[in-house]
Amino acid sequence: MGLQVSLLGAPRVTRDGEPVSFDTRKATALLAHLALADRSRSRESLCELLWPGRDPGSARGALRRTLSTLRRAVGEEWIETTGDAIGLRPGVELDVRRFRELTSDGATREDLLAGLELFSGEPLEGFFLRDSPEFDQWQSAEQDALGRELASALERLVVLLREHGRYAEAIPHARRWLAVDPLHEPAHRALIGLYAWSGDRAAALTQYRDCVRTLSRELGVAPLEETHQLYARVSEGTLAPPRRQKPVAGPSPASRPPSPPAELPLVGREAELSSLLGGYRAIVADGQLAVIEGEAGIGKTRLAAELARLAEDSSAAVLGARCHDDESELPYGAVVELLSQAFARAAASGWPQAVSSQRLADASLLLSDLAGLREGLPVPVEPGAANAPARLLDALAAVLDAACRGDAAGVLLVDDVHAADDATLDFLTYLARRLRGRPLLLVVSWRSEAVPAGHRLRRLASDLARDGAATVVRPGRLDEGQVAQLVRSVHPGPGDSELERRIHLESEGLPLFVAEYLAALPPPGEPMPAEVRNLLDARLGGVGGVARQLLGTAAVIGRSFDLDTVREASGRSDEEAVRALEELVE
Repeated sequence: MGLQVSLLGAPRVTRDGEPVSFDTRKATALLAHLALADRSRSRESLCELLWPGRDPGSARGALRRTLSTLRRAVGEEWIETTGDAIGLRPGVELDVRRFRELTSDGATREDLLAGLELFSGEPLEGFFLRDSPEFDQWQSAEQDALGRELASALERLVVLLREHGRYAEAIPHARRWLAVDPLHEPAHRALIGLYAWSGDRAAALTQYRDCVRTLSRELGVAPLEETHQLYARVSEGTLAPPRRQKPVAGPSPASRPPSPPAELPLVGREAELSSLLGGYRAIVADGQLAVIEGEAGIGKTRLAAELARLAEDSSAAVLGARCHDDESELPYGAVVELLSQAFARAAASGWPQAVSSQRLADASLLLSDLAGLREGLPVPVEPGAANAPARLLDALAAVLDAACRGDAAGVLLVDDVHAADDATLDFLTYLARRLRGRPLLLVVSWRSEAVPAGHRLRRLASDLARDGAATVVRPGRLDEGQVAQLVRSVHPGPGDSELERRIHLESEGLPLFVAEYLAALPPPGEPMPAEVRNLLDARLGGVGGVARQLLGTAAVIGRSFDLDTVREASGRSDEEAVRALEELVE
């Protein structure tokens, strides 16, 4: 039966039908790397990948021992060493290779289904090395590349089924496609259409609203006109079924130009992450506030997610919610989302037993599901009572504190609080000032330009920081070297210094723009990616006509200009030019 290596999901190895285990994780890493590389690798490159920072002699000794472990486990006959190179002999059955064969260009429906069945989980799911960031970067790049191939196969299957009128059968595959990349608008449109053609108009309209919310939340942009027109046709009941025709197969994954990972490595945020972790690890009995602030696209959400991931790795309970601009009039919007997550964990963690019956009853005013967690709850506070606001805030704090209790300090994360409704701000302010006795890290992020000086959030952060109970980080733009790291994470191998300089100049170090340029990589002279244009349009939506004209003039002049030059070129007076520049700077 030979040697079978499965890397789509948790790594599994069998030899002649029997499971194989390894004494060290490095042996698993070495096998996975050789299998996915599909070619021999030099000992030097393997040492740099698995034992970075060690002196050459020590690293080569570790490689010899790991190679010996690998040989004993899988069999001498499967390892090939030629001179200084190490590889796997032909004949190893690799699920990644089989997936690519089944989902190649021109694959049938049956082949695509068989290939997608092999993709049972994230590549190398749950596997990591503690002491090798180089391997982690390689693993991340491989996972993202395979994720793109998965999305491509799902897209082609959805198109094939749709063009044969099998709409209901295509829906779960479209959902999976969208789950791979929630920001991919064509996947949203495909799912909207499939719901509509299957007769579920309500689901189609709900999917459109989810698309709007996702793009607004993650990118700050509205859907494309094509998506809006699709929604209008669904809403009016005028969406015609697609013509049934032979699907045109897209290029095979191997022929596609490289595109960036769904999530780029976290680069240039070591100091900020260290500060946040320092605040978290200092929590013993009393909680702390952590604030992440910065301009749009600077990576606040990404940094908060990394902090939450590291806390979860330490067995912390993490609850997270995001505020939305289009829900700023909805009281307690983010708080209800946090309560829903707490409710979902109630049975597993048993946290309701730590909350008094009255507090649980009071909190159920916002989420009625909470009332079913315990029998015989008292009547909740009357909403119109004089003490109702204080009672409700106290109850919410008690419930969320209990839901976050565990072996490690809990984390409560609220993203984009600049868009929070007043009631949510009331709760966050209340909780932040009452973290004594609560082993909890309250993490909030906001957009700097949307929280002016004197805002209650800034006063809160300032007061708590003065008392040593808050950590505030302000991520900055990436420098050229950091942008180069991101470019190389997408295009491994010898660096293209010209490309790296170009992306740094055109993105000006804003992480979101870097990601979008890496996704599109337009040739010199071609326009910026659509996502970047949309974000710029959204940010300039409130700018007046004179300021827009001045900005357009400045764009023609170039990156550097003085006031007199831009004023004369725009034809505006001194006073108009100064006012316009002040508006743009604000």
